[in-house]
Amino acid sequence: KWEAGVFVRSYRIGEIDYASINKGKDEASAYPENMPTLYSLYRIAGVISEEEADGGISSGLRLGMVYDSRDKEGAPTKGIWAEGHITAALPYISKIPYYRYSFTWRQYFRLIPGDVLTLAYRINYEGNFGNKAPFYALPYMTAMGEKNDADGMGGYNTTRGIMRTRVVGLDMSAYTVELRWRPIKFTLWNQNIGIGLSAFSDGCMATRSIDTKGLSLLNSFNLLGTEKDSPHVTFGAGARFIMNENFIVAAEYGAPVTHFMKNSPLYNQDGAGAFYINLGYTF
Repeated sequence: KWEAGVFVRSYRIGEIDYASINKGKDEASAYPENMPTLYSLYRIAGVISEEEADGGISSGLRLGMVYDSRDKEGAPTKGIWAEGHITAALPYISKIPYYRYSFTWRQYFRLIPGDVLTLAYRINYEGNFGNKAPFYALPYMTAMGEKNDADGMGGYNTTRGIMRTRVVGLDMSAYTVELRWRPIKFTLWNQNIGIGLSAFSDGCMATRSIDTKGLSLLNSFNLLGTEKDSPHVTFGAGARFIMNENFIVAAEYGAPVTHFMKNSPLYNQDGAGAFYINLGYTF
């Protein structure tokens, strides 16, 4: 199939309002109102330009191709679901024009028939044509159709267990590998009910950075993540209540590998893990 669409986003961005946050706090727990944020430091260093610092309108066209041979949508057990997209935030209607591309490959293997055991994986790449794109347009995994773009990399839809939008770059890659087991199935009041368990590993990485040379001027601040990126990997497990293959309630927990590296400078750089309650499978 082919896809085409129009997108419109409006971003309003600014500094943290410490006065509002500190309302009701005592002096010991209040944030210093002159405490710099990563946003302010990136502006000083020129990583975030003045043109993009306050946000603005981002709008244009998106074209895509889709190949889908899944046996079913809600909880597939075999087939391929692949997408490729090109996004163009056009001049005159976008504050900062940019052009991006995305490719996602998902595949499902039926290890034991009857929806008992399925191996699923997803590989994604998000890239930018050229070196110019506003920072607020970068942290997404592209989707089309009825779904919004997934706000990542990090969070339930992209890399479970890593803090949301933790990994950002001009180009980014991500993977998910998941083993899905359904040990319990029965019929209740003419409804097909199943209980599913899963184990997964997610990961992502910025493969092309924005220009961060200006950060070298901020010697008095200990800024991590200025060197070449390395994979951010998580592991986790979950359970699902499945009714008629199209109503699925999920509870999952994921934790980054760095959470267990207590003697490493990377300790907890991606967070300490997260618990999610959501609907459906991530893909």
